[in-house]
Amino acid sequence: MLLKSLTLENIRIFKGVNTLDFTPVHSSKEQKSIILIGGKNGAGKTTMFESILLCLYGQNSPDGRMGKKKYEKYIAQMTARNKKTEDPYNPAIDVVFEFSHSGTTHSYSVRREWITHPQFSETLTVKRDGEILSDMEVDQWQDLLNELIPPRFARLFLFDGEKIQNLVEDNTDNLYLRDSFKSLLGLDIVERLKADLGIYLTRHLKVKEVHHITQKLDELETSGKDIDTKKDHYLQDRAQVQSRYDQISSEIERQEQIVASEGGSFARKREELKNQKNQLDHQITTIEGDIRELCAGLFPFAIIPKYCNLLKQHLIEEDTIQARKRSEDLIRSNVDELNRILKSPAFWSDLSISSSQKERVRTKLSTLLDEKFLMGNKIDRSILIHHLSQYEYNRLLQWIDDSITNVPKKMNDLSLQLENLTSKRQKVAEMINKAPSDDVIAPLIQKLNELSKHLGELSEKLRVADEKIHEFDSQLKEIERQRLKLDEELQGVKCGSKKMQLAQQVTLILNEYMKELQRQKVSQLSDNILSCFTRLIRKDDYVKDILIDENYAITLYEPDGHAIPKELLSAGEKEIFAVSLLWGLTLTSGRQLPFIIDTPLGRLDSEHRGNLVMDFFQHAGDQMIIFSTDTEIDKDYFRTLQPYIARAYHLNYSKEERQTTISPGYFWQSEPVELES
Repeated sequence: MLLKSLTLENIRIFKGVNTLDFTPVHSSKEQKSIILIGGKNGAGKTTMFESILLCLYGQNSPDGRMGKKKYEKYIAQMTARNKKTEDPYNPAIDVVFEFSHSGTTHSYSVRREWITHPQFSETLTVKRDGEILSDMEVDQWQDLLNELIPPRFARLFLFDGEKIQNLVEDNTDNLYLRDSFKSLLGLDIVERLKADLGIYLTRHLKVKEVHHITQKLDELETSGKDIDTKKDHYLQDRAQVQSRYDQISSEIERQEQIVASEGGSFARKREELKNQKNQLDHQITTIEGDIRELCAGLFPFAIIPKYCNLLKQHLIEEDTIQARKRSEDLIRSNVDELNRILKSPAFWSDLSISSSQKERVRTKLSTLLDEKFLMGNKIDRSILIHHLSQYEYNRLLQWIDDSITNVPKKMNDLSLQLENLTSKRQKVAEMINKAPSDDVIAPLIQKLNELSKHLGELSEKLRVADEKIHEFDSQLKEIERQRLKLDEELQGVKCGSKKMQLAQQVTLILNEYMKELQRQKVSQLSDNILSCFTRLIRKDDYVKDILIDENYAITLYEPDGHAIPKELLSAGEKEIFAVSLLWGLTLTSGRQLPFIIDTPLGRLDSEHRGNLVMDFFQHAGDQMIIFSTDTEIDKDYFRTLQPYIARAYHLNYSKEERQTTISPGYFWQSEPVELES
């Protein structure tokens, strides 16, 4: 299947008739598969993207079945705005595509148009090779489109670059992926043949021999249809909840931007900042008290160290004089006692000397003591000023030493602390002043909280829906197991017909063939996905193997054999893996499939962007339709892709006219793309 053209008539900002040719160029000389559509945000890229799905499926869009009123409201929103002097516009969308089946290629034209006033109506027209379909009723045309392009296929190959990573998660997108595997890999044909053989066997066996088996099969078929109906209902409801979830997520992102622009980041920290300021005020008060206490104590002496040193020297001298004086007084008392002893008769009682000689000895000893130990008038007592006790002297010396050495350092430390704390308090005060008033920010925060609460409720609904869908899948799997068992019982019934025996043998062979074909296809798919992922991620040692189990659940493995949890992949890695998955699926199926991508590079870094541009865009498929801004496919990427671009269009939005016009070429008219006729 390849898209050939898209025509929009009065769709949103596309007034009048606007046609884009999507035909790629494939010849022996050149292969140009890229259709590049450039436009800035709001120019209508997403409108074109949504219009393709709307034209093909109408009210039964893959994003969720809409009720009548909701659908009418949606079409009203999709309709271009008319001026008051003009009649209301009637919107219409045309999609032309080629589809090959059994070696034959047909061109299908699908036109869906609406009348919105005075009464809503919708008209679907389907042509094949230019002729209205006459071999089926009009009410069967939508069924034909669903058969040619199943909605689940559309979800895979028409994707939003910002949402494609959802395929990696275990959600509804992944369920659609698993349901599409068998058809894309050609396994559904074998299952259909088995079902036809089963019908043939059932019709030709005698009723009395198989009545109880066919009755059970009928019951299983009824149960399966009921479960399928319930599952489809949950899938549709989930898709609507997912759409609302995405919408609320976008609203939260916009609201956070509004809150940030109003100083919300400061507002959220207001109380924390106030507490921080109070702590700083307390610390500053404490430091200031310490400084005042220091100033009331020894700090004044610290600013005159010269005089403190002089005072210290004088005190030391005074202490020396006082020490000598105390020694002299002690010695003098001892000398007086010695003179008293020398004068006493008892001292001389054992000596026989004259009185004159005794007096001479005593006088000589007294004189010697005076000369050697008593300073007498030699001590200068005039410099004694303070007359301090020894305790007071030691305390003064300690204070002087502290004033000269410890106090200046302590004052310097306190001053630095005070300066730092004051600077921090000033910054915190400025941040508090930047925070908007509660009257401004409170309504914004309240709305943000309400949106977050609503998002949590929707998330819970998604979780419940996923559990129910998985439950339905388990029930369907059990029904299929029972059906296969009953089929084996039917095949075991004795039958003399050679045709019946052949049908039974073919069924058994098809069972074995189905298992082997599925194993080979899944193995080939795993190899293709791994090859594409390694090619795009450019990390040879990141993922060593990819395994797909019988339920088509995919697991990535590191070189050491450990599984890589999907939640550990970054948003960019998830997008690369999802693209690799679709690329590998296309390679394995061997089908001609288009890729239609909206905003493909928005969440990728420069390296991964380059990998997509150099490999995926150029080589992934027979048709690559890219909706991009000038910041995604920029000038450098455009030059790289130009040899592969078949056609390029520029969407130019006029604020004055409030509409978008389409012109050939990309953003840079100086570098036009040569369009093929």
